[in-house]
Amino acid sequence: MKDRFSSILVVMILATFIWTASRPTVSAEDEPSSRPAAVASEPDSTGGDEITIPGMQLDEADAMLMTHYARRAIRAGFKGTAEGGEPYVPPSLEGKTGVVYVTLWRGGVEMAAANSDEMPVISATMAAAAAAGKALKSDHLNDPTGCEDCGLEIEWMGPDEPISPPYFREGTTYTADLLGAIDPGVNGVAVSFDGKKGRTPASEIIQRHYSPDVAIIAAEGKIGLSLEDKLLHPEKVSYFRNDSLHLWQPDAKAKPERLIRGELLVRPDAVTPDNVDAAIKRTGDYLLYRQNSNGAFSHEYVPSADRYLNKSDALVQLRSLYGMSRLAAYRKDAKSEQGAANGIAAFSRYLEDLNFQISTQEGAKVAPGGGRILYIPGHENHLESTAYLMLSMASVPDHATYEPEMRGLTKTLLYAQLSDGSMRLILGKAPEGPPTAKEDRAGATALAALAQRYALTKDANIDTVMLETLGYYTSRANDLSADASAWLIRAYAQQYTQTGQPRYEAFVFMMADRFASLQLTPESSPSPELWGAIAPSKSISAEAKTALYVSALSDALRVARRTGDTERVRVYEQAVSLGTRFIMQLEFSETGAYYVRSKLDVVGGIRSKPWDANLRADLCAFGVVTLIDARTSLFRK
Repeated sequence: MKDRFSSILVVMILATFIWTASRPTVSAEDEPSSRPAAVASEPDSTGGDEITIPGMQLDEADAMLMTHYARRAIRAGFKGTAEGGEPYVPPSLEGKTGVVYVTLWRGGVEMAAANSDEMPVISATMAAAAAAGKALKSDHLNDPTGCEDCGLEIEWMGPDEPISPPYFREGTTYTADLLGAIDPGVNGVAVSFDGKKGRTPASEIIQRHYSPDVAIIAAEGKIGLSLEDKLLHPEKVSYFRNDSLHLWQPDAKAKPERLIRGELLVRPDAVTPDNVDAAIKRTGDYLLYRQNSNGAFSHEYVPSADRYLNKSDALVQLRSLYGMSRLAAYRKDAKSEQGAANGIAAFSRYLEDLNFQISTQEGAKVAPGGGRILYIPGHENHLESTAYLMLSMASVPDHATYEPEMRGLTKTLLYAQLSDGSMRLILGKAPEGPPTAKEDRAGATALAALAQRYALTKDANIDTVMLETLGYYTSRANDLSADASAWLIRAYAQQYTQTGQPRYEAFVFMMADRFASLQLTPESSPSPELWGAIAPSKSISAEAKTALYVSALSDALRVARRTGDTERVRVYEQAVSLGTRFIMQLEFSETGAYYVRSKLDVVGGIRSKPWDANLRADLCAFGVVTLIDARTSLFRK
């Protein structure tokens, strides 16, 4: 009785602390007049204290209770003593069962881990924790504290939910329905065969960068389920999914925090000037960290393997350079400006005179004298790479330094316009067939670079090309990829601010309305960690590419303000704000990096997806750009 009273008293004391599921804040084809769909949430719809997270629920007192009992059981297991007394089970957890995983971490190193059988949740927590304590004693006999300073990870996997067969097609290939039943990082997966059950918890899916099929294979491996077993006895194999509730406690004195897909939840009301400024600093510093002394960027870091991929891609590099140039323009500090200068110098070595010509039905089209092209051996997308280099040069504060190069690049980009109005730089041959998605994206990026150049020079030749290409891209608006559409918004919004041409305005609104309608909002998605993502493929496509689309909406917002379109201002403001929340959700935080040994290699980076912690340099760069665009469009800095 005394132990139970003491446990209740501990919980009552701990419950006086404030529980929060968000990352800690930091101080300080439509005409222009048509009404867009009100796709974003109302301003106050997410500003309350309660945001419901789908799946299992746990209040702050229960979370504190679980970590209290877990720590107590770890100590008992480590010392080899009895745990003492029957645990108190609060009414909210009565009848709740599941499998609990307990892991102790120190500096990103796993010190001990264990899991329970399926049983009542408090008992399961204590059983797993006691086993972890025993494992700690076996492996770390010289730890006198019993890992009191260790971080404590608790994952409660709820009851098994059967996934309906069939599971296999063409032998042992998994069906789409089986793979689609698993929401990575939210669901764990289990497989049973011959009286044994293997599990892959949701946390493992996040930490080890598992796709659904790999998560299933991992669960099969834990019970030795073989290919032969599945071929000979498919009727004996069953698959399950589980909801997961994931807690993290940095040390024994800290309050536990709930993780969603391995990260703290960023609330919509966290998008404030101070918080966005702080995010720009963190992500900008990380981008600088990823730049090497030769001006290039490390391609991709894989936290699950604790290594950088030995790979380089010209467009990834040039997109990263663009992000660095935008950072330099925003910060105007020596370190960022030097980073941009180093990157521009690294790629300027590949500039060549444009000495090509193509044959068309109208005759030969001769390259302009003085044209310059970024010609990288082994890289075919010369138009897009050339465009990114000019975007970078035109963005930095000392852009006048690159005036001779930009004059040549401008001639090349103007030369890329074909007689049908499209932008396609096809060297040494006539165009064959309609543009590919890559060619569309390259042409759109080239127009954005030309618009950036027009803002500096007011070159009438650029505005002529912008008007001539507008009809072509308007006629193909329904066929364009999301990336091409976003860059076209950026191009024509920039040109509108310089010229006031109504046709640019109409095109920007037509395209931006579509992006806003594809955004995941509190009204369209039950998963708050995905709010703000723009998912144009209508599939599981909530990913870092959203950054480009939100930047396009930021540009459209500026156009709406200039034209006095108050309804679009409202819709775009909400869309940009919520999209910024999603980019902030993708940021690797100190808390989310609990399992990573080298925090410098992850903290501040932009994860590829909420369930994919890989950090590719250009996606991190686009994240920086979008935070800057949102800061300036929402808060008028």
